[in-house]
Amino acid sequence: MAKKATDREIDCRVNSVYNLLINGNSKTQVVQYCADNYGVKLRMAENYIARARTEKTGTSDAIP
Repeated sequence: MAKKATDREIDCRVNSVYNLLINGNSKTQVVQYCADNYGVKLRMAENYIARARTEKTGTSDAIP
């Protein structure tokens, strides 16, 4: 079984995802980045994307 990420690692990942999104990367590109760099699957990458959208902007609709 894979090692669970710490809260600090998750925060860093969410920040990276946020930066990718504001720089215009598509969801597909962000998911691929997460898979390549963090070894996570689609669902976890989607969780990071959702968290980046809500934590950084206060709403899930602010970032495409």
